[in-house]
Amino acid sequence: MTGSDDSVRLRQAPDVVACTLEGGNALLDLASSNYYTLNGSAAMIWEWLGSGATVAELIDRMLETFDVEREVCADDVQAVVASFEDAGLVVRGD
Repeated sequence: MTGSDDSVRLRQAPDVVACTLEGGNALLDLASSNYYTLNGSAAMIWEWLGSGATVAELIDRMLETFDVEREVCADDVQAVVASFEDAGLVVRGD
């Protein structure tokens, strides 16, 4: 992730459109013309970012959904969010 603050609110970037696929989502970044496919758990994170969420909130929601250890969940969520940020798919702030 570009920053390590789990309390910063993240949102989907405005130039990214999504469609639901069986088992996940497909994203198209209109600014870069890059296309991405997301597995089921990454698609859930993407959907939750639609209304804005912090990394801490995403971790809590994943823990409510899946039976996984907090440390493993946190690492996985942070990796997904970092990949979204690296690709320019999310923006930081309120």
